Amino acid sequence: MSNDERMTKSQARSILHSLLTAYYLHLAIVCLCPVGGLIAQSKSDVSNPARRRNQDPIDVGTRKQLFIDDLFFGSSRGVELVVHSPVAAGVAIKADRPWEKGGLQSYHTIVPDPAAGHIKMYYMCFVREPGAQPEKRHILCYATSPDGIHWEKPNLGLIDFHGSKQNNIVMIAEPDSDQPTYNELGQVVIDPRDVQGRRYKLLYLAHPAAIMGAYSADGYRWTIGNDGKPITRAIADSQNMFLWDDSIDRWVGYFRYWNATRRVTRIETEEFWSWPFLYREDIVLAPDALDVYDKRLDGGFHRAGEVLDRREDKTRYSPDNPPDKFYWSTDNPDHLDGVDFYNQPVIKYPYAERAYVMPFSAFYHKPDLLEIQLAISRDGIHWDRPGDRQPWIRMPLADDDKTRRMYASPGVVRSGNQLYHYHTAIEQYHGASPPGEYEIEKMPDYIGQIRRTELRLDGYVSATAGNLEGGFVTPPIVHNGKRLELNVDTSASGYVEVELLDIYGSNPIGYQIKGYTRGECDRIISNSTRRTVTWNGNSDVSQLAGKSIRIHVRMRNARLYAFQFVE
Repeated sequence: MSNDERMTKSQARSILHSLLTAYYLHLAIVCLCPVGGLIAQSKSDVSNPARRRNQDPIDVGTRKQLFIDDLFFGSSRGVELVVHSPVAAGVAIKADRPWEKGGLQSYHTIVPDPAAGHIKMYYMCFVREPGAQPEKRHILCYATSPDGIHWEKPNLGLIDFHGSKQNNIVMIAEPDSDQPTYNELGQVVIDPRDVQGRRYKLLYLAHPAAIMGAYSADGYRWTIGNDGKPITRAIADSQNMFLWDDSIDRWVGYFRYWNATRRVTRIETEEFWSWPFLYREDIVLAPDALDVYDKRLDGGFHRAGEVLDRREDKTRYSPDNPPDKFYWSTDNPDHLDGVDFYNQPVIKYPYAERAYVMPFSAFYHKPDLLEIQLAISRDGIHWDRPGDRQPWIRMPLADDDKTRRMYASPGVVRSGNQLYHYHTAIEQYHGASPPGEYEIEKMPDYIGQIRRTELRLDGYVSATAGNLEGGFVTPPIVHNGKRLELNVDTSASGYVEVELLDIYGSNPIGYQIKGYTRGECDRIISNSTRRTVTWNGNSDVSQLAGKSIRIHVRMRNARLYAFQFVE
């Protein structure tokens, strides 16, 4: 063999060695990057203790998880979070009884009660009784439904109204009373931890201003608690509400707070009959500079001049008023500006983990209208407004509907794969007249409705991809299930493919786990709230239970609302 031939083989061996070295170096890099190149993690990241703490896996167990924010986006490309509005589904309650003549008022609450075999509704109405103090007599009424669609106003025989107890009244303002008397609904909650006689709890605003509590064995015969004393020193109008948060084993309250604008606070207590005071540090949701309608976030809101002139001092808003003389109401349309977050109907979503929703009313001063927007949270403390702060329930078409104010209930009903949400729709302006008009607008009797809307189960927000394929990789998670289910909608033109990944990778296939790769996934083309993921016909993921993995999703023309590893 010639020297030239030996040189050629030597060179060949050298070239092969270089290629193999490059290949294994490339493989080592690939093992630190998940499929699709959506996340890269360096060796220094892995060895960094702080980085490792941030990569502690999310324990999803066998509980459903919603895509309401980017918690489950370790990285993404071509996927966005999209807010979905409910669809109008008709009228649940309308004013049609003598004690409802003044009309339905702003607030109501929905309480599913499986033990009673029905759904309870508590709603506000009023009548005017000239000469009484106050003249506007506030009334709390009760209705039930077997399905959330058909509602009955039962004759309870409890409270006298104009000589008869044949009505559905559970509380009524007592004119000229020297004791706190019912004024405004807060919230009703079923408390299974208490004895039967105090199983139902009610929080309400009394007149003169005081926040009171009551209890009941059946949800309609109420006894004022705490020896007739207020349950907090705080004073707040609006629909102040409360819930038992089993994630922290405490009562949590959401109350209005005035701080240049109407805002939402959150407070906690171990004892329902004793709530702390409200401070501005308790604010958890408030309008900001991006909500300014025109120039000022704290601009005046409209009141008919006729209303303002009934006040002895006839005070009106002015941007030049000193702080100690500041007053929000005005009949000058040039001074209307800003926005308030008017109520706080928080729902701890009962059908998934780590999900709180708040369909609050946003009050825009300039047009004097209230629409319903959506806020979401993972813990009830830190709130986001998903999407682009768009309405969740828009103002109705004015050609057919004169609604000016809408207020959602702190309650949700599930019927199969649908959620029912409810809101009050009222024709009267918040300021009692169109902005800029002096006289109070004359309204017909029996105004106001409580309307039902329908939303897909888990359907508040979805991870959504358009016509171009997108994808995302979750942070590390740990599950304890046997199969993976998705709440997904691909319609006909879309698809979803899923693979499960090792979080660190190993030779020779990197992050992929044999049997759960994208190439082995049976493509999902479905509109289902419980679509099982399979790989070559196999749905069993139990061998990965208790191990840290990531989920890698590729999707086109699809919406992904939730996932769950089920037993």
